[in-house]
Order: sequence, then structure tokens, then C-alpha cells
Amino acid sequence: NMKNLKKNNKGFSLVELIVVVLIIAIIAVALAPQVIKWVDQARKNTKENNSATIKSAIQTCVAEVQSKTSINATKITVKGTTVTLDTDTTVSEGVTFKSLIQAAIEGIKDDANTYYYNVSGTGAVTESTTGASGT
Repeated sequence: NMKNLKKNNKGFSLVELIVVVLIIAIIAVALAPQVIKWVDQARKNTKENNSATIKSAIQTCVAEVQSKTSINATKITVKGTTVTLDTDTTVSEGVTFKSLIQAAIEGIKDDANTYYYNVSGTGAVTESTTGASGT
């Protein structure tokens, strides 16, 4: 009996391996569209969350500026950690509205998207479809 057991223990045949690979390929093809949807939804959610976080950071910076001086209406573009403004406001010596925003969004690493905002003379922050003219 032991002799027969050793003799029949050859491993998988080529046909068996091909069948397993085909089954895995079929499963991958069936799941690919759903995985792509999940990735796209995750990117969309990340962009929406980043936009809300950046807007909140800008609102905080506006409040900081307004506590010291009046704010100039401006358009803002944020790409990664680069901030561009049409009109900057000096808050105090060496501190500008732009530098406050850059410090506030430092933790957001999103080089894939560009975000646009308008700041009114009263300090209201709104999302926009166009940014600062420097972009």
C-alpha cells in the first residue's frame, strides 16, 4: 500500500494548473469593474474631503486676518501645498494671508487635484470653478 501511495503522489497535472489559472482569471475579470468603481469612489470622496478641509482652513485663516486687519477680496488656487492668490493681505511683519493658508494645509498632500476658492471682502469663502490668475 505504501509503495502505491508514493507512486501516485505526483503533484498537479498541467491541465489541473491551467484550470485553476482560468478560474482565477474569470474571477478577476468579473471583479475588475467593481474594483474600478470602488477606486473611483474613493478618489471622489478624498477630493470632497480635502476640499472641505481646505475651505475650513481658509475660513480659519480669514478669521485670523480679520482679527488684525481688513481682508482683501481674492481668488485662491490650491494645488498640493502650493497656494496662489490674486491679492495677498499682510497680517503682521513677515506673516501674510498666503503663508497662513500654506501652514494650515501643510498636512494635505493632494497633487492630483486643484482646488479653487473665492474670498469676498467680508471674508466669506466659497468654492469656485476658476482660481487665481497666477495659475
